[in-house]
Amino acid sequence: MLNSPSSNYLNAMFPDTGSIITREEQSGWVFNNAGPMYFAFKMIKPYTWYYQTPTDPSNKVKTTTKLHPTNQLSYSYNILRSQADKNGWVLETADALEYADFASFKNAILTNTTIDSSHIDDANPRLIYKSLSGDSMDITYDEAADAYNNTHKINGNSINYSAFKLFDTPWLQQDQNANLFTATQGGEVLTYNFANWTITKQNNSMIVPNNSFENGATSPDNWADSVWGGTPIRTWDTVTSRTYGHSVKIANAASGDYGGWSLADSSLIGVNPGTAYTLKAWVKSENVNAVDGAHLGITYYKSDGTTVTGSTYLSGNLKGTNNWTPIEATATAPADAAKIRLDLRLKGTGTAWFDDVELVAAQGVRPVTGVTINKGTLSLAAGTTADLIATVLPAEATNRTVTWSSNNPSVATVDTHGKVTAATPGTAVISVLTEDGFKSAACVVTVTLEPLFEDSFVGGLGNWDLFGSTDGKFKAAGPQHSWRVRQQQHFLNVRS
Repeated sequence: MLNSPSSNYLNAMFPDTGSIITREEQSGWVFNNAGPMYFAFKMIKPYTWYYQTPTDPSNKVKTTTKLHPTNQLSYSYNILRSQADKNGWVLETADALEYADFASFKNAILTNTTIDSSHIDDANPRLIYKSLSGDSMDITYDEAADAYNNTHKINGNSINYSAFKLFDTPWLQQDQNANLFTATQGGEVLTYNFANWTITKQNNSMIVPNNSFENGATSPDNWADSVWGGTPIRTWDTVTSRTYGHSVKIANAASGDYGGWSLADSSLIGVNPGTAYTLKAWVKSENVNAVDGAHLGITYYKSDGTTVTGSTYLSGNLKGTNNWTPIEATATAPADAAKIRLDLRLKGTGTAWFDDVELVAAQGVRPVTGVTINKGTLSLAAGTTADLIATVLPAEATNRTVTWSSNNPSVATVDTHGKVTAATPGTAVISVLTEDGFKSAACVVTVTLEPLFEDSFVGGLGNWDLFGSTDGKFKAAGPQHSWRVRQQQHFLNVRS
């Protein structure tokens, strides 16, 4: 709410590129698709759009009758401007995952929200808004001295501002009238102490350079594209991102393509031997079809710049089509490790985007070193089942999640608990894969037909007609001899 002289202006600035992917207007609302979030903005009084670039000599940004300096800004933006006297605006935000698509969010705003601005021109302007959640916000403009005078209400109840923190978000934390202020961005957590004017960093947080891929000219600073197989296409994406305006992208056309992005040699991060480090990243995938899929890699280096033997560690394994999803990998730094390299990888066909990389010194995390199955081979008759048991090593491993699969489901299938169901004769390999470390084990399953009929003929032929006999008599030819007999037009092998 605003109640300012008419010579002042209310500006809402929308970046021309970067975080806002799509901007659309309808019924006075300005709808914005910012990737992982959607937001809708509505100015109560009439407005006009202006466009401003940093080098535009006819500066169009006004906060009062004077122009606002913009020559220090590095981006262009669209300005939605309205007179500031007796005015107000509404901003509604939503997680993109809560809606099927951007159109669904727009429809929800237009259908489910209401704005009562009938008192906007009162001596103290008043605005009532019913939000997407169904809550009603009733706000009357107040001078600062009257800000707690029961004129701000939610669902008819006065807002008790003293019960709220000054900042209370995943990124900013501070109590009212408190000296400690905590800021979190990417993998970095900083605590500002205004009592003694110090800044400290949490021991378990690490600084990943350019962790959101926003800095760079033609490619992201501090990162290098990598190839481990085939001809993957690696790009710095300025269209799709989880936050801000950039991400890194890997597109694979062939099953043998294996590529990604790695911290550049000059940007490797120092580590302490014996400490477990967790690499985290957000991934968006499209049609990823491979056992490994989109995943993360950790490689440790010695102080002389050579890799620590056997120190490359992989985890994550995101497949299919997914909106932004967090994945992580954890590995303990070996005794001779001095630095760590972070890899963002895609193996097999499909496309994956990575954004918002974090590295945390994990406490008490034990990585997986292997997995076994209680049987190496298994024979089953068609239509029967058996249970396989996977043992993740070591027993103290933190993440013991496994995935079961069959390379020949027409012969034998396996469920998420290791129960194998035999279908048709043949051979299938049942595999188990750990989520942590991609460790695997396998069991070869052979499926045979269940005999339809067996008879020792101790009681004679009974109602059977012997097939192929010249004299109609049964002739035993040893315990393993098979005779073909016919009953109801079906031929069966019968062993004596």
